[in-house]
Amino acid sequence: MSYAAQPLYALIHEACVCDGTASNWSAQRVREEFPEFDAEPFTFVGEMIYPWFFEEDPALTPLRETADLLASYEWPALYDPDTLAANTVPVAAAVYYDDMYVDRDFSLETARVIPGCRTWITSEHAHNGLSADPRVLDHLLTLIHI
Repeated sequence: MSYAAQPLYALIHEACVCDGTASNWSAQRVREEFPEFDAEPFTFVGEMIYPWFFEEDPALTPLRETADLLASYEWPALYDPDTLAANTVPVAAAVYYDDMYVDRDFSLETARVIPGCRTWITSEHAHNGLSADPRVLDHLLTLIHI
């Protein structure tokens, strides 16, 4: 598998959840701490990004230094509940009913604090609906009337 079509995704995947901290290659650290994640017949690695991706994937090797810098960067608070509660920008969110990575109830709780956020709860797609089907974006834009 290569991230040739999505190198930015590989670079910022861990950073997008670093709310006031550095990732320090979190997925790799947790995997080393809990070797049971590598137990056969299942390997629980989901959509994690590992430092070795930037050594083995030819599309990512030129980004290795940048990836390490981002992994060590101490991110500020990325999510401010007060700012979200004061939002005036139209927002639509796809909430996948059986998303294996994002808890549905947590998604809906977050959406409730954003004024005017319109949710589309669906089991038609999984976690990657937006990249798997262009109709997802069309539907979300329809929800906010763009």
